[in-house]
Amino acid sequence: MTCPNDNSVMEKVSKEGITIDHCTTCHGVWLDRGELDKIIEIAEERAEDKQESKDELQAQKQYPDIREGFVRRSRRGFLGDLFNFTGA
Repeated sequence: MTCPNDNSVMEKVSKEGITIDHCTTCHGVWLDRGELDKIIEIAEERAEDKQESKDELQAQKQYPDIREGFVRRSRRGFLGDLFNFTGA
């Protein structure tokens, strides 16, 4: 596929079950039909998980012996990871 912006060859990058067309020249990102909806859906799920983690962290502060199941997550976040094309 060629970039609609500068006609360079684009590379396909698959992350989180979503295929993104990425131009290595202008760094444009192009999504096929339905891919933005998938990104929004996953981002909403991650936001809910993050809120649950915050609630769990708050509970740990109140009750320090409740540490089971706590998972440390990336500070960059889902969208930062999704659109990070270095080393992809």
